Amino acid sequence: MKSTPATPWIITRRKSLLVGSSLAWSLPMAWATARAQGRLRPTPTQTEGPYYPTQVPTDADNDLLVNGSRTFTPQLRALVEGVVTDTAGKPLQGATVEIWQCDQQGHYHHPSDGNRADPAFQGFGRATVDADGRYSFRTMRPAPYSGRTPHIHV
Repeated sequence: MKSTPATPWIITRRKSLLVGSSLAWSLPMAWATARAQGRLRPTPTQTEGPYYPTQVPTDADNDLLVNGSRTFTPQLRALVEGVVTDTAGKPLQGATVEIWQCDQQGHYHHPSDGNRADPAFQGFGRATVDADGRYSFRTMRPAPYSGRTPHIHV
């Protein structure tokens, strides 16, 4: 999907059970087919990855474009949103979804990365799932670094 600074790049995630630190991507048609078949499969457990925060930052909300009193202005914005349900398709109100992401230059807010990340970019976000199982994050379009595909850790 083509994007401009005025039109956010939208990432949609729908998944069965939030387990571990990663959710799988699915298409709306696949989601409808899976729900029609009955029980959904839980997300496989995964490790936290190499650059998960050593401590949760003071500003850890779902808007990664504002870090305390600083505002980050990325080249391209992104809206990451989705739904968390149990294996029966029932929304999991109150579940917590966290994301972790590098800045536009590929730096994380982490001691192992020399804490070189842009101080205006929050880099870590946390959202609580609402009564319909929905969550969302306002962030930047993922940037490549060290030969890796652009990505957001969930």
